[in-house]
Amino acid sequence: MLAGLYLISQITPFCADYPNINLRFSERGSNDIGAMVEACQCDVGFCMENDSICNSGLLDAYPLFSKEIVAIIPYSNPLSQQERVKVSDLRNEKFNFYTEGHAIKHAVFRRCQEAGFTPKINFISGNSSILINLSEHGSGITILPKPFLSVHKCSNLAVVPFDPIFPWNCCMIVKKGRYQSVAAQRFITYSGSFAYCFGRVLSYAPIGDDGIFPHEMVRDYFEHTHCEKLIEGFISGKQPQRGVHTVTGGMEEKETSIKYREDASKLHISYPHTAAILEKLAKCYWQESLYEQKRELLDFRGDYLDWL
Repeated sequence: MLAGLYLISQITPFCADYPNINLRFSERGSNDIGAMVEACQCDVGFCMENDSICNSGLLDAYPLFSKEIVAIIPYSNPLSQQERVKVSDLRNEKFNFYTEGHAIKHAVFRRCQEAGFTPKINFISGNSSILINLSEHGSGITILPKPFLSVHKCSNLAVVPFDPIFPWNCCMIVKKGRYQSVAAQRFITYSGSFAYCFGRVLSYAPIGDDGIFPHEMVRDYFEHTHCEKLIEGFISGKQPQRGVHTVTGGMEEKETSIKYREDASKLHISYPHTAAILEKLAKCYWQESLYEQKRELLDFRGDYLDWL
């Protein structure tokens, strides 16, 4: 499913740029993919970020994108009428789950256990179409990433997001220290460029419900994804641009710097990694304010000498 959602749209340009490199894909669950990459059974893996991947110690992970996980609920269930559901709302429901090896199953189990209950299993399958069809016929609730629904018609189902947001973070993984062929290196570099571009996209995120930038969903993504290329892209998308001058002598930049620093202090406990990124942004704006002050002073001196 991940290959269909991401690889076709993103890897097609790679194939066009490198027509002599042949790519071979094998679809598995995220945990199985991690094991295959660790065992050098494949060069690169694409999977959902999870504790097994992040804590492996044998893998490097590069973020690709983040989407929302949703509850797929039959209209016959009263929960289908809610705008959002909490995991605890599903305490008495039966779940349709992916088979073992799929990280999303473990993620849902962990969320349920954190909410104080163990989910009741209605049906297990490795096929998302079967899981959705079961819910469509009124048999259990299915929890899947929202993009999976793009290939399904859900005429008798409500797609209900979670409160708080349940993120689905996807990444590319490679084995640490493994020798990579020239073809594999080009592929990895290509995806690294995507991480930088994705970071710039995230820089346009709205403010959060608490009035702090960026939105909570982006903060959650940063807390679970520590990728320098992603952060570089994010900061590049937000930092002030040289050549675009104001007449405030750097005051706007200084105020923006102070605002980012204040927001960072508010987030340093709940979102420490995001707070560190905002601190970097604050530093960028503070340096730019000093540059603008110096530029205005030089302009003033030039005007004064001309007057003399």
